[in-house]
This record gives sequence, structure tokens and C-alpha cells, in this order.
Amino acid sequence: QARRDWNTEVTAAAEQLARRERELGAYLEDAAAARIAAETRLTEANAAHDEAQQRAAIELSAASERHTALEKHVDAHSRDIMRLERETESLRRQLEAMRAHAAALRRDADRIPALQLQLEESLKENRRQFERAPYGLCECTRDGAIVRVNHALARLLGYRTSADLLRTDVVATVFESPGDLRWLLERAARTGKLQSVDTILNTRDNRHLSVRL
Repeated sequence: QARRDWNTEVTAAAEQLARRERELGAYLEDAAAARIAAETRLTEANAAHDEAQQRAAIELSAASERHTALEKHVDAHSRDIMRLERETESLRRQLEAMRAHAAALRRDADRIPALQLQLEESLKENRRQFERAPYGLCECTRDGAIVRVNHALARLLGYRTSADLLRTDVVATVFESPGDLRWLLERAARTGKLQSVDTILNTRDNRHLSVRL
């Protein structure tokens, strides 16, 4: 996903940079054409001045006004060109930053397979330790529903396998006082510390075991 996001961002930045460069080229061509046109008109005004002093004065005044307008137009184009150059430079810096960020993402992505393998091995080891523990273990949700038990707990309660025990409603079937488990979970969640409680568990053959959770 990071690669796809990076590719999208780089493509958009490259397209924006190309568009800015095309705009800059167009502005440069317009400014050059305007300056050439102004120079041509000034030349024509000077020639007319040589032919007739009176008409040249009128033409010169008109040419001067047009020249002033063109100079303002060229100045405006120059400011636009400077703005486009600044924006282009900013886009280049952004593109370089995105490339550096993408390189960092690639390095992180290259580490993902090894991290996933470590995580899978860790989960497998946790499951092995859970199942092979010599004392009874169970996992439950925050609201007290037991979702996993190990072999030792199942045998302690008279069940052949943990799957046999989980086919029942463990809390309702096994706990003589289901409220003890809920109290323990609520207290542990509230204090953030290890808690314990003594309770009675009922085995499959109706024996009563005094245990500490």
C-alpha cells in the first residue's frame, strides 16, 4: 500500500512539475514575442518620423504609449515567470523529499517478511508454551467469555481434551460462582495490576475443586 501511495504521489508531482514547465515555456514565448513586436513597431515609428516630422511625432507618441503598455505586459509576464520558477523549485524539493521517504518505506518493506516470520515463530512458541504448561491456563475476553483452555486445565476438570471442554459454556458449567471471574477481570482492568481470587470449580464428574485464579 505504501508503494502504491508513493507511486501515486510521485506521478502526481511529476505531472504537476511538467505542467508548470510547459506554462513557464509558454510565458517565455509570449514575453519574447511581445518584445519583438514592440521593437518592430518602434522601428516603424522611426521610419515614419524620417518621412514626415509632423506625422512622426503623432506616431511616436502613439508608439510610446503602446510601448509603455507592452513593457507593463512584459513586466507582468516576468513576475509570472519568477513565480513559476519558485513553484517549480518547490515542487522539485517536494519530489526529492518524497523520493527519500519512498526509499525509507522500501527499506521498511524489505524488513516486513523477516518481522512476519519472527512474529509467527513467537506466536507458535506462545501456543506451545500455553498447551504444554503443567498447570491449568485459559484465555478469556474482557467480558468473561472463555475462548481457549490448555490440556492441563481440561484434564483437571475431567475432560479428555480442551476441545471437549470448549464445547460447553465453560463459565456456566465449570464455575460454581461465575461472578468471581467477572469480578477478577473488572478489578484487574480498573487497577492495571495482577489480581487473584479464590473460587470453586466443578469437574465433569461433579467434584468440587478449590482453586485460585
